[in-house]
Amino acid sequence: MRLQDIESLSPASKSATIRSIANDISSVFIRIYKLVDRGILSSKHTAPIDEVIQIITRVEGSHRRMLGRTIRRYQRRAKQWRREKRWMRRQFGEFVKRSDAMHGRWKKRVEKLNKELAYTKRVFKCDFLHTIAGNGNRRAVGEDKSVRTNETSVASDPLQ
Repeated sequence: MRLQDIESLSPASKSATIRSIANDISSVFIRIYKLVDRGILSSKHTAPIDEVIQIITRVEGSHRRMLGRTIRRYQRRAKQWRREKRWMRRQFGEFVKRSDAMHGRWKKRVEKLNKELAYTKRVFKCDFLHTIAGNGNRRAVGEDKSVRTNETSVASDPLQ
């Protein structure tokens, strides 16, 4: 009867009501135990209470088994995730090694191409200056950028 209007009670009052009911249940069980101990009540008389206790125990046992299954499932997941984490670390390490190797190869190629480009520029500049010198324009390297001949301007550096 005390649980009839429990929805309207404050949280503190709800706790106090449940605590009071739990105390009453404990008192009843103690009193029944004493009556069984004196021989006034037999197991036939306490069968309904034994059924309630069995229900509580079964529910608790099934809940415990369900929690055990859940814990085992979480442990399997954690183990799987650790395996995947190790696999990803290995894959990432291999990727970094391959990237470093590729970077080294491309760096060498770029350095080689830069050397070839510098050589080609020097050769082109020398060939260009010799070509200009061979066409009657007598000009040394390092003179003014342009030389006027017959009112036209000739550029001395082709790479500008």
